[in-house]
Amino acid sequence: MSLAALIAVAALMGANLQSSYLVEAPDILRIDVTGLEDGQSVRGLHLVRPDGTVNLGAYGEVLVSGSTISSINVAIGVYLKPFVTTGKAFQVKVGVYAYNSQACYVERREPNGSTSVFRFPLTGDTCVLDVLNRDNQLKSLSKDDRITLVRPRKSGAGVSDITFDIDWLGITRNGETRTNYRMQPGDRLVLKERTRK
Repeated sequence: MSLAALIAVAALMGANLQSSYLVEAPDILRIDVTGLEDGQSVRGLHLVRPDGTVNLGAYGEVLVSGSTISSINVAIGVYLKPFVTTGKAFQVKVGVYAYNSQACYVERREPNGSTSVFRFPLTGDTCVLDVLNRDNQLKSLSKDDRITLVRPRKSGAGVSDITFDIDWLGITRNGETRTNYRMQPGDRLVLKERTRK
């Protein structure tokens, strides 16, 4: 059965498929399935392989790439349903253990001309403040520093990146959310520090 068919079945069953993180290779999933025949279970960490599948041991493989956690949970449940022991509690739990496939970057430009670049994994609902708050990036910023979000566009002739100015004082001191953009894969937050007097 294809993943699209499994998702359609899940939608008919009223499953909640709303989640923003799309799993891709080489993410690592934590999968815990109980209630299978002969007391078997599927437990542990499972790498999403380059072909987009996870290996469920003796039960085979399931395509998960490009899907949300909730839809993967349902797809594995539907796939393993024929192996369930009658009368046993059947349960499937899936979560992301390591977010390896999607990242954004912080590019810190110092007044002396040096630049440092840091990679941050995206977990689905990561916003500007989430990224800057990691590793205490905000502690060394002043009101005179400039933060810009640079979002790459699809490649093509004459296509340039989209830039958004970030009002970090508005976000952190005034609770304004209009420039606390949701980060997308490949986004760069460029921090330009002004010369300190």
